[in-house]
Amino acid sequence: MLYTLVVILAVLGAAYFLTGSISLRARDKHAIRHYDDDAYAQQTMNHLSHHNHNPF
Repeated sequence: MLYTLVVILAVLGAAYFLTGSISLRARDKHAIRHYDDDAYAQQTMNHLSHHNHNPF
């Protein structure tokens, strides 16, 4: 009985952490592909392009 409970808790715990890991990967993949939708990234890119004094 105790072993069954431990196995069920272990499976549920692994599923919880793996689901979180998969969702973070999906979020990062979406962010990389759609970075121009991100207002903060767009603001940063505009700032860098307007303040670029690199002679090279």
